Amino acid sequence: MKAMKWLIVSFMLVLGLAVPVSAEEETYEELSVKEKHRLLTEIAIEEDIPPEILKAIAAGENNMMQFSEDGTVLETDDGGIGMMQVTNHDFEGVNKARLATDTEYNIKIGADILNKKWDQFAKSSTLPTVNGASNRDILEQWYFAIMAYNGYSNKNNPLRDYEDGKKPYQENVYDNIKEFSRVSIADRPEFSFHLDDGFLVSDVKDYQWPEANSYTTQMFQPGDQVYVMNDENLSGENLDFGRLKSNEYFGGSEIDLIPYYTELEIVSGPYFPKENIYRHFVAYEVQSNHYNGYVASANLRSTDRMEKDFDPKDDPMTDVSLDKVWKIKMNISIDPATVNERNVYIVSDDGKGVRIDLSLSSDQTMITATPEGEYDKGTEYALYVKGLKSTEGEPLRTNVFREFRTVN
Repeated sequence: MKAMKWLIVSFMLVLGLAVPVSAEEETYEELSVKEKHRLLTEIAIEEDIPPEILKAIAAGENNMMQFSEDGTVLETDDGGIGMMQVTNHDFEGVNKARLATDTEYNIKIGADILNKKWDQFAKSSTLPTVNGASNRDILEQWYFAIMAYNGYSNKNNPLRDYEDGKKPYQENVYDNIKEFSRVSIADRPEFSFHLDDGFLVSDVKDYQWPEANSYTTQMFQPGDQVYVMNDENLSGENLDFGRLKSNEYFGGSEIDLIPYYTELEIVSGPYFPKENIYRHFVAYEVQSNHYNGYVASANLRSTDRMEKDFDPKDDPMTDVSLDKVWKIKMNISIDPATVNERNVYIVSDDGKGVRIDLSLSSDQTMITATPEGEYDKGTEYALYVKGLKSTEGEPLRTNVFREFRTVN
């Protein structure tokens, strides 16, 4: 009997091991909007990648989400994992479990993959580059690295016919940059490709993109010198200023409207939005002799890239009234599209811009520049003129400036 009892118990144990035990899939908590923006920005800066690009990829891949709505690990049908949608062909040396559950690690691996694509294209004798891949701060020069992040193949060939208004992956990323970071991207020239046994092949090693000059606006550090400028056509408003806010979270009261070309110093930042996942620009604390507050990165440019090639007018320093209106006579007809606050502007000797209204005469040879308010009393200014083109599309031969001083 003892032997029989042992056999029965043993049989029951075997049966118990054979029955599957159900268990719920482990769930995870999504990071806050602010923390996601912080990680994407800081990791991009550490990896020398424009933050606008890393954020635009994360937004396009899965709306910056690491997990599904129910908190389970997000994995797509093609094997992409997490926020940066890292797929199996990029798993070498990667901790897959951590990739799935650790958002920061996922972003770092995504940044590493993008950097490898940049290096692969920049160093290859056969893969294409833009303008020699000479400047990592210029957004357009990442075109082929972004394309390769999703696949350097015919599916992302910009010359393909895409149905229903669809675009190749890399151009959707650039659309995200324009919409969410508020930085314009130059119109892409015609790139030339062909297919060789089904593989996409570039007809040119280095594509020249003359207008590709969109610099990152999110890599400033305290002490950097910047000036106010933005791409007003992206916001749907006719702006000629940057908004100065009372706090770093974009919701603060508006202190002032800072005119174009006003020079500022970065005091601190970047600061990140707390609520809107699609507000990719950051804020910086800035100061000057005239302003102190917070400005969005989309409204700032490095003074290192400010136009400096101006010829002075021969006229001596002129004393003018506090409401002086300037009339600029040209000997050719000027294209009205080039008469704007980017090309005709006034700045004081200590870097304070002046908001002006511009108009062009009916014969298109006279530009009138009227200050919206009064100049500061007893201050020296300069009127700058650059970037004008004739109605025939010919650029103005030289950029010029004229100095003046305000009196009673």
